[in-house]
This record gives sequence, C-alpha cells and structure tokens, in this order.
Amino acid sequence: MEAASRMTLCGICKQKRVCCAAVVWCTECHNGLCSECKNNHDVSMTNHSIITVEAYLNLPPFIKSLPLVCKEHNKKLEKYCCDHITPLCLLCNDKYHGCCAAAVVDLDSMIPNIKSSPAIENIGIKLKEIVGILQKLKLDRSENLLKLGEDKKKIKYEIELFRKNINDEIDKYMLDVDLAVEKTKKEIDQLLGNIVKRENQILELSEGITEIKCYATHLQIFLGTKKLEKTIDSTENFVYSIINSNSLDEISIQFDNELSLTIPKIDFNKYITVSTTRQPTLKEFMPPNLKQVQAPILNDTKVTLNHQFKIKKESKNLAISGLCVMNHNDIVFADSNSDRLIIHDKNGSFKFDFCTEQENSFDITPLDNVTVAVTSGDDEIYIVDLYDKKVSKTLKTKDTCYGVKYSDGAMIFTVKEKGIRKISMSDFKSKYIYKNNISWGSYITTFGGNVCFTNRELHTVTLIDSAQNIIWTFSDKNVLQQPYGVTSDSHGNFYVAGYRSNNVVKISHDGKGGVEVINHGSNIDCHLRAISYVKQTKQLMLRLLGVVMPDAAVITTVAGVTTAPASTSPATTAPLTTAPLTTIANGNGGGGE
Repeated sequence: MEAASRMTLCGICKQKRVCCAAVVWCTECHNGLCSECKNNHDVSMTNHSIITVEAYLNLPPFIKSLPLVCKEHNKKLEKYCCDHITPLCLLCNDKYHGCCAAAVVDLDSMIPNIKSSPAIENIGIKLKEIVGILQKLKLDRSENLLKLGEDKKKIKYEIELFRKNINDEIDKYMLDVDLAVEKTKKEIDQLLGNIVKRENQILELSEGITEIKCYATHLQIFLGTKKLEKTIDSTENFVYSIINSNSLDEISIQFDNELSLTIPKIDFNKYITVSTTRQPTLKEFMPPNLKQVQAPILNDTKVTLNHQFKIKKESKNLAISGLCVMNHNDIVFADSNSDRLIIHDKNGSFKFDFCTEQENSFDITPLDNVTVAVTSGDDEIYIVDLYDKKVSKTLKTKDTCYGVKYSDGAMIFTVKEKGIRKISMSDFKSKYIYKNNISWGSYITTFGGNVCFTNRELHTVTLIDSAQNIIWTFSDKNVLQQPYGVTSDSHGNFYVAGYRSNNVVKISHDGKGGVEVINHGSNIDCHLRAISYVKQTKQLMLRLLGVVMPDAAVITTVAGVTTAPASTSPATTAPLTTAPLTTIANGNGGGGE
C-alpha cells in the first residue's frame, strides 16, 4: 500500500492516457520517465540530468512544491529580485519591478555553484542549532511543569493536616491551588505547543538537507535556500520573543499561614493565601554566536545623511502624519490636514496624489503591493487602492482611531481612551486585544507577535504581548518627550519620533535603554510624527517640519543608520535651518547582522 502511494507515473505516458510507473526523474523536464521513454529521452535530451524516482521522492516536500514557473504568467523563472527576495519571469520583471533594475539579476548567474556554496551547509548548521534551542526550551518548561506538580503535592499535604479540624473552611484553599496551577499549566502548555510545532517544522527541514544537496537541482537549491532562510529568521524571532519576555520565568506556588489552626471559627483569608510567583530564569538557551544578535548594543548607533527630496506641496498647511513604503518601494504619505495621499517613488520623484474624498487621514499601513489602510483620526478606516486611485472600502470603527499597523492578516490600531483593537481582513470582525486609557494620537507597531504603542500624554512607549501583559514601559523625559510615530527594525529595537523633544530615540528590545539617533536641538520645532523603518533596505524614514520658512517646500532626507565603535558617541544629522524635512535613514540598526 505504501509503495503504491509513493508510485510516480511516467509523464509522457500519462499524456497518452497510459498509466506506466516511472523509473527515473528528469530534473530539467520535471517529469517522471518509464524505461521506454527514458531511452528516447536520453537520445533527444543529452544535457538533462536524471535521478532515480526514489531519490526524487526522498526530497523534502517543500523543495518538490517550489514553483519553477511563474504562477501568474506560466513563464519560466529567469530573473531574481534581490530587493524583494523573489524569482521573476520576464513579464513580472517588466510589470512589477521596473524600479528594481539595479537589484534584478539573471537566475542563471546565481545558481551554477550553489551546491558547492557554504550557504546550504550554514543553513544545515543553523537548523540544528535552532532545534537544540527549541529542545532546551521544551525541557525547561517540562521541568517547570514537574516542579509545579511537586509544589502542588507538598502544599496539598500541608493543607490536609489542617483539614482534620476545619475541613469545611479549608476546602476553598484546595480549589485555589488547583486553579493557580491550572492557570499556569495552561500558559506553559500553550508555549510548549508552539515550541513543539516550531521544533517539528525545523526538524523536518533539517532532515532533508542531505537529499537537497545530493539530488535537488541548482534552481531548487537556490529557491529552497531562500525559503529556509526565511523560516530560520521567523523561528529565530520566535525564540527571541520567548527569551526576551517573561515566558521563561520560574513559576511556583506558595502556601503561607500565620496561625495555629486549632480554633474552629476563624477568618482564614487574613492569614492564608495561595498564589503564584515568577522568577526570571538565569539559564542560558542561546549559543554564543546567536546571543550577539539577541542583545544589540544601543551605544554603537550613528546616523549619517544619505539623500533628501521634495514632497509635492499644494498648500502651506501640509501636515504629514503618516507614511509607509510599499513592497515595490513607492513611498506613500498621508496628509492629516487634507484628504490627500501623496505618492513618490523610492528615489524621491513625485508620481501622483489624489483625494480620498473623506474628511482627513492620520496614519497609513500597506496591505499588499497596491492597497493601503488609512485611519481617519475619527471613527473610520479607509481601504485605498493606489492602482485605481480610489477608496475601495470604508470600515466603521465606532471609536476614534489613530495609529495603525497591518500584521498577520489583520489591522491593529489604537483607539482613543479605550485601548487597541484588531480587525481581521478575512471577515472584518473586530475585537479589543488591549484595554486601557490611551491618549489621542498614539501610534503603533508590531514585532515577534508583540505590540508596541506610544502615549504622548504620559511620554511613554509600551510593549505588550498577545495576552495583554505589559512586557515593558519606557519612560525618560530627559531623552523622549511626546512620542508619536514608532517603528521596529529586524532585531526588535524600536525607533520613536519625539514630537516635543525634536529627536528620534532608539529603544532596545528589552526596553531597558534608549539613545538618541537623530537630534535637531531646540532652535527649531521639527514636529516629528511619522516614522518608518524599511527592513528590505535598512532605511529609517521620517518627516521633519521646520518653521523658519513656513512657505518652503517640504523635503525628504535619507540618512544611514550604521554601527560605530563602542567609544564613539552617536552621531546626528545637522540641525534644520531653512526648510521642512522628511528624513530617511538606512543601515542595520546597530543590531549586528
């Protein structure tokens, strides 16, 4: 039965409506061949490579499922865009990647030596390292579960000693123990489930490395390598989010009493409690080569000017409150003083603008290559099609919404005085994922499943997890005042625009440190609001509005974020003196790639 399920039919015979088992697989034709067809194929296709059907079947499923022709145009993949990390056919290159000419290369030039490249070996090593980390995490949580069981048994024994005299009074404390343990067990079980899922995924990928190297085509190895790298990045971020949160705290329960239970009538709530405690773990889970990525050094950051360009301006009251960069590198600005969206290309050249015919716009986030979501600063969110230049859908939020971020198929946005809501883009159902009093004008971003938001009234930046727990809150008025826009880099560091402090502050992934990376001083009011980190190009983009020349053109400035020696103070761009600016910075964010 197993042999039948793994049988591969001859592709040529199948076209003739004849069922015949293949004995070999042609890696160029991507087809199985029976003995007879193989002989004909060997004569006509002398330069094609052939492997056994068994070897083909042993290739990992994700390698065999890699598309080798363009899904949209059914054409051969001949190009590769390094900016977007994706293979292209010639039609896709002309249609979608006209602005990526410098980053588009021939696939044939990238794959000849891929089997001898160290990339596949390095990925195999990384996969094993990640499996080791996941196994350590799984063991740690399993040991904590065992300890919880021992704590439960010990405390229940103590309670049983009191039960002889006051059985009815003590029953509720037995229940408290079960509830305390069950709540914590559920938390750990959920985390274990996620860890095991990731472990199984990485193990499956790791087991196929040898077969990939031996039997996969150059193109398959190249595309597979890129897919493996994405999976590794995702899993590393998952590991970092566990380690950098309180998920690995040592959890235990206690039973405290301060009296001798010989008196039958007594208020036990005054003397006895059942509670859980969390103690941050001191264990090491990350190998040395990955720990460096886990803890970026803030003091090694400096910003250097890259370039600047003018934004098309039709009135003196232009106010850019939101900006985003599309996958094809177009830059979209939202003007909160009008109903306009302004679009420039990645080099700063104006492309077009148009009115949404709504009251105004506040923040903006991309949904796909041509669609963005725009919050109104009121009770509506607009879905805008940039290709057709129209509002394709209007969502009523019932609450005043400000900062918005698209993540994992849903829009997450801040709601004035109420918290943070999430709208699924599949069915447009919404729910609160965090309830608290958030000031108007709060911005939001995400990283590793966590949500980071600003509060201009309290001068704070807060990171929460998916369970509404506050991971950390950053507050330092000496460094950051009236934070507005917030964005994150690839290492979990957060960049915040200080509206009143006229600066950009980089906050570490653990919230324990913050340092200025852009400071324009007190001689000019920059009105910093919109900010965005572009992970593909490692650029930090923000818009600076000067007041010396109110009728001057708005300018976009691009500056680079790079790593400096530890003894070097963070460099800053020169103060603004004559015109409004929008700043864009590129670099690795000091994270240590």
